[in-house]
Amino acid sequence: MTSLPLLTVRDACRHLAISRATLYRLMSEGRIRPVKIGASVRFKADDLTRFIEASQATPDPDATGPRAGLGWAA
Repeated sequence: MTSLPLLTVRDACRHLAISRATLYRLMSEGRIRPVKIGASVRFKADDLTRFIEASQATPDPDATGPRAGLGWAA
């Protein structure tokens, strides 16, 4: 069994650059899964990295203007 780096709520918020309230909202929506150890809540670093990768905007091929190709319409 390999050990995984687990992050605290504070560390996860820093890693994602979000507030504690946003982290708990993402948890309640099922978008981020915590690891419960007794009363403690932790997060796998790999899960947070996958969340970031899945959340990246994809370029909109029909977009025009200065933000064209950045994932949102101008």
